[in-house]
Amino acid sequence: MNATSYKKFHESFMQNNNGSTIIEIFGVIVAPYFTIFHCLNLVLVANIVSIPLRFLLEFILIVIFIILNVTVASDFVPLVVFTLFVASVASGAGQIRFVTHEAPFIRIPTVKPEFVSMARSLVNMISVVCILAVDFQCFPRRFAKTETYGVGLMDVGVGLYVFANGIVSRDDKPMKEATFLKKVQKMAVATSPLIVLGIIRTVSVAVTGYHEHVSEYGVHWNFFLTLAITMFLGTLIVETLVERDHLKFVAIVLVTVHEMFLQLGLAQYVISARRENILEANKEGIFSIPGYLAIYIASMYIQNTLRWPGPAMKCKEFLLQTAKMSLISLCLWKIVYIAQEMFGISRRLANMGYVIWVLAIGTTMVALLMLLELVYYFLKFDKTKSHECVHQYGPVIMRAINYNGLVFFLVANLLTGIINITMQTMLLDTMTSLVIIITYMLILCGLQTLLYVYKIKVKFW
Repeated sequence: MNATSYKKFHESFMQNNNGSTIIEIFGVIVAPYFTIFHCLNLVLVANIVSIPLRFLLEFILIVIFIILNVTVASDFVPLVVFTLFVASVASGAGQIRFVTHEAPFIRIPTVKPEFVSMARSLVNMISVVCILAVDFQCFPRRFAKTETYGVGLMDVGVGLYVFANGIVSRDDKPMKEATFLKKVQKMAVATSPLIVLGIIRTVSVAVTGYHEHVSEYGVHWNFFLTLAITMFLGTLIVETLVERDHLKFVAIVLVTVHEMFLQLGLAQYVISARRENILEANKEGIFSIPGYLAIYIASMYIQNTLRWPGPAMKCKEFLLQTAKMSLISLCLWKIVYIAQEMFGISRRLANMGYVIWVLAIGTTMVALLMLLELVYYFLKFDKTKSHECVHQYGPVIMRAINYNGLVFFLVANLLTGIINITMQTMLLDTMTSLVIIITYMLILCGLQTLLYVYKIKVKFW
């Protein structure tokens, strides 16, 4: 197939997708959680300290599992999740019963908690798998981004990126008038790499003629610009608040006003085919910002509820915090279905349904990873001294991804572009597609792990 025909074929293949179901998408996201548990358990029980051996184990159990889960095993998601859930409960319960009598002595570290790092790296990992896998026919179309309304696996990506950045945006000091310009300058510097990457992506797409679905963000807009502007505006808004508890009200007002404007005609304007000026050319990206701002501020409120007075806490107190987070997620899931019936769920508009859906997934994964952290310290207690509680126990690959998060996503985008330019991915068979995706992830994870092991931090801003 010649280049022009293939480009049209590729673009048509990505259009008019109505997505999947809320339950299936959550199943795909939560499935790696159980393989992470088994990976950590194996490392703990077998006392594996070799980095190459741990890398191999983690790559097979976590990374390759994610790849298979979104491609050839996608039709068996419910069975996979159920099987892993039963195996995890059986494994954890069988070991915990030997150490429960020591529970009062177990303390959970609260300084840079691992569950937050794992939540962020899991979002990164699933996202970079999908941005390449979506260009192969072994990736189910229902997982790709939806055209206007609906839920797809790739729809939740940008929302969870915003959520993941919000839950680590900690700044206890409210902004004073004298420091306003300094705060603006600080945020401008912090988000400048994303702005630069956004401009580079726009220019490179235009120059190379790379396939781009305009209804995702618009003609010139892209993910990097959305993330940069959301972080910049969100941080400035939050820093004007004296009481951090007011964050939830700001998020509620933002998403409510945004939905009101959408219902009054903004939604029809954004969905329309009109692109007669620069504003209309990028209307999806511009008018979805309030929704992403709501996610960012809400996630900052969520991390604010997870603040602890000391460097470590008793397991009972940590369990209560986990229960609190679980209750928040259950309430959000209830509201998701109400919002879906009333407004629908649209990533393109970042409407109320989408905002609540993303927050429901994000808080649920945080609650589950908090439970994983609690279980880990129970299992670990009899293998170490009680005072040795502050350390990093997460998978090496996931720690490495967090160590150079922007580099990970940037290299993933570069490799995806190179692969798509050099081969017609949509015409490849399933086995060849899987080999390419696995190799791509091996290069990415290998590079990140090397940078992490040798403590090379790629940051110049």
